Amino acid sequence: NDYGFMVAEDSTGLGMVYRTIDGGYTWNRVDVAINNGLDAVYACDENNFTVVGDAAFIARGEPVG
Repeated sequence: NDYGFMVAEDSTGLGMVYRTIDGGYTWNRVDVAINNGLDAVYACDENNFTVVGDAAFIARGEPVG
């Protein structure tokens, strides 16, 4: 698959979700409602994801496209 999602922290410690549609050559930030303590992201398909965090929350991302 050419698509994927990842979670990374920025310089202030906020968690960000990034998405690729070209096999990882480029990554674009995806807006999420909660940005602190992000631990993992699961790609449901190329446009939908679920993210989990430290505060025991689970959030479904808005479709990206």
